[in-house]
Amino acid sequence: AGLINTQGWMLWPPIRYHHRTVAWDLPTPAPSAPDREHWLGTDDQARDVLARAIYGFRISVLFGFTLTLVSAVIGVSAGAMQGYFGGWTDLLAQRFIEVQKEFGSFSKYIWAFVADRPLQNQFAHQDFIPATTPLATQISKDLKKRGFKFVGPTVIYAHMQATGMVNDHVVDCFRYLEVQKNS
Repeated sequence: AGLINTQGWMLWPPIRYHHRTVAWDLPTPAPSAPDREHWLGTDDQARDVLARAIYGFRISVLFGFTLTLVSAVIGVSAGAMQGYFGGWTDLLAQRFIEVQKEFGSFSKYIWAFVADRPLQNQFAHQDFIPATTPLATQISKDLKKRGFKFVGPTVIYAHMQATGMVNDHVVDCFRYLEVQKNS
């Protein structure tokens, strides 16, 4: 500091206080009125009010900027997902409606593959139940020709099981005979 005082100069910031700095050299007890050192005075704990206001402003602006940035990233991501899946869902619905118009209903279309009667399988053990069948592959190919996506044979066979188009209960299962009687 002596070298600066004798041969140099120094540029002080306009507010030389940190927001937590306690001013011990106040002419009056805290809180003090504004003066040359403390432009807005000090608070009841002898801290510079302007330094605290600027710090609070910085924190508010930083929080606002961060919130805006995060919201923009989430919004753009959600919009992109919505646009992608919304468009994909819209196309799927259009294909579904086309099948309905051609066959009267999607149910009539899909059940026509099994002649409107559930297929009766006779599996002795659940390990013998297949993940797909040639019929599921045929339906899958037909749906893909009609513009559907993500309708592989395994998905189609699962649909067939879920909607009762096939009786895949093992023969020892109590539901096997019930399902067989009702079909």
